[in-house]
Amino acid sequence: DRNSAFGKDFKAVYYPKASVSYVLSDEPFFHRPAWVDQLRLRGAIGASGVQPGATDAVQFYIGRTTRLDGADTPGLTFGYLGNTHLKPERTQELEVGVDGTFWGSRVDAELTYYDKNSRDALVQRVLPPSSGTDSTVVFDNIGRVRNAGLEALLRAQLLQRAAFGWDVTLNGSTNANKIVSLGDLEPIVGTDVDQRAGYPLNSYFGETISYNDANHDGA
Repeated sequence: DRNSAFGKDFKAVYYPKASVSYVLSDEPFFHRPAWVDQLRLRGAIGASGVQPGATDAVQFYIGRTTRLDGADTPGLTFGYLGNTHLKPERTQELEVGVDGTFWGSRVDAELTYYDKNSRDALVQRVLPPSSGTDSTVVFDNIGRVRNAGLEALLRAQLLQRAAFGWDVTLNGSTNANKIVSLGDLEPIVGTDVDQRAGYPLNSYFGETISYNDANHDGA
């Protein structure tokens, strides 16, 4: 991928992938119960990426008027600093799972475990006011983020007639999200959310408020 949204100092990125599937129920050694139609094991590993926004890497200016020697003079200030080294957030994911078909293909079930690790995560860094730009943030590739969890799917054909059918699908998932590292940066404290290692992305933090009821009147 050589997306035009990347910074001008970054060239291209590659995303290799591989997967394998094994139908366990077809093996002679597998003693398949009568209610099991097929049982399949699968696994996959691969990489993908999240591209920056179309203008996240671009530095641009804003026209201003300033007073110089008692007269209005046109000038320029930074509207957004941009990032010439900005690159995609690269993710590598491992998936393993099992699929089954049961009771004459009336019931299908899938269970998947995934472990997804992202590096060069796209995070908005807060800029100090002294940076002299209208924007207080800039996108940068910082640290590592991990997501892991389970996904489950169950489909059942409860009723099948010539003019009527009733199918039910249930699915659910879990996910544990955590910032593994922010590199050499201190926690990024924003106006609404913070980015801190060991916590989920975009976490909200609040100060504990307490008081001392010196006169014991409950107020």
